[in-house]
Amino acid sequence: MKGESRVGFYGGTFDPIHNGHINLAIEVLEKTPLDRILFCPAFISPDKQDALPHASGKERFEIVQLAVKAIPEFSVTDLELEREGPSYTIDTIRYLIDLHPGIEFYLVLGKDALENIEKWKEIEALLQLAPPIIGTPVNRKIEELPDSLRELMEWEVPVTVMEICSTDLRERLLKKKYCGHLMPSKVLDYIEAKSLY
Repeated sequence: MKGESRVGFYGGTFDPIHNGHINLAIEVLEKTPLDRILFCPAFISPDKQDALPHASGKERFEIVQLAVKAIPEFSVTDLELEREGPSYTIDTIRYLIDLHPGIEFYLVLGKDALENIEKWKEIEALLQLAPPIIGTPVNRKIEELPDSLRELMEWEVPVTVMEICSTDLRERLLKKKYCGHLMPSKVLDYIEAKSLY
């Protein structure tokens, strides 16, 4: 991240990563002054501790790498996978700020993250350390977001929403249904070669 001043942090389970994730990141990158998007697969999502990821951390890290490899402004970190335990974004952001003191970090959030964001660990501190960039459906108004989030929001990016859910995608993969329209081909090849889902 040398020579870059603004980095969007995009955390998630990515079990598996799909075109909805990639599309959001591309639109955020193109519509804001960010220099880079840093994808960070979670070891365990704090709000999903009763449902562990289906693919291992190593496998999810590898599929995210495959998904973003062709886009020079995208990169992947395994910080949360190495740390293990529940992946609290505030802890990761604090670590990244200490590691890269000259970089401004921003949270890249999709509409699904907004559903329970007020329950996140130290949410007010997190949003001050890493102001949110929210990818909202083009037909959703900013007034519909919680006041606490709206006040700290850095940018709202209207995005073309791709209604893809990782749960539904895993179901399709399990049933051997065609998924080439939902995820990058290299990710699908990897999943099929390893019989991940």
